[in-house]
Amino acid sequence: MISKPRNNFPLATNAKRHLFLAGGIGITPIMAMIHELKSAGGHFELHFSARTPERTAFAEELAPLVKAGRAFIYHDEGDLSRGLKIADLLKEYCEGTHLYYCGPSGYMAAVKAAAAQWPAKALHCEYFTAPVALVSEQLETVRRTEDAIAFGFQVKVNSTDAVYDIPNDKSIAIVLRENGIDVVTSCENGLCGTCRTRYLAGAPEHRDYILSEEEKIREVLICCARSRTPLLILDL
Repeated sequence: MISKPRNNFPLATNAKRHLFLAGGIGITPIMAMIHELKSAGGHFELHFSARTPERTAFAEELAPLVKAGRAFIYHDEGDLSRGLKIADLLKEYCEGTHLYYCGPSGYMAAVKAAAAQWPAKALHCEYFTAPVALVSEQLETVRRTEDAIAFGFQVKVNSTDAVYDIPNDKSIAIVLRENGIDVVTSCENGLCGTCRTRYLAGAPEHRDYILSEEEKIREVLICCARSRTPLLILDL
């Protein structure tokens, strides 16, 4: 079965202004957004950081936007301190503005820190890989949280009442699949959202990078999540 493409990095339809920050190849998904806004006459501004002029993707296509003052390109040789002053750019939040950012892990961390005071609903990002710093932070949280049953818990499939043990070396998705339950996954790193599953009871320990705080109240990514309670009941 082929489904429609999944988009975890969409344009906000209610935004008055779109602010794009791209680092390196992170310009790729943002170019699609720029094309859409150009066609619709939407207001946007792009800040693109690349290593050198020779390694600037879409340079010719972006040239008219640079000339019009709608795009700004920075060549930093891979050193964030030599290019765009991210903290200065994001120091103040303007009502109605939505921020979109994509790039390598260091770039993503810098933008996230600079936009810490922005409302969550105005922030949109896409990771290419699971950020190492965040993974380490999550593991440390697991070690320090006394009530987190991170290394061994159970899941219950609500439709059958079947209960399965989830050992510390296997994900929920893997165990379900081993027991004949058809679950669909893709990235297996909590980045794409393919395995989103509703849960009915229990307290997941979320380890993904895409669910909002509101979504975490009712959904879990079974490719990476663990549980803070002995039993997690899934709506399957």
